[in-house]
Amino acid sequence: MSTYLVAFFVGQFNKNVADTERGLLYGAWARPQYIAQTQLALDVGRKTIVNYEDYFNISFPLPKQGQYERNFALNQSNHCAEV
Repeated sequence: MSTYLVAFFVGQFNKNVADTERGLLYGAWARPQYIAQTQLALDVGRKTIVNYEDYFNISFPLPKQGQYERNFALNQSNHCAEV
């Protein structure tokens, strides 16, 4: 599996976590004042993983998946970092 999406974030972050029907932990991290805004990202991320598994008929190979939402724009194609 490619490691080009590895990132390190330093600061105070809160985590919103849920698991899929198959037990995969999916989390969304944000600064404390923005943690309430991670619910949509958490719901869409979980559904995407489940649809991925159903479409390709394989289990997701990682025990957990998540994303960190940043509150600023850079000239990059990724608007959130997957961890």
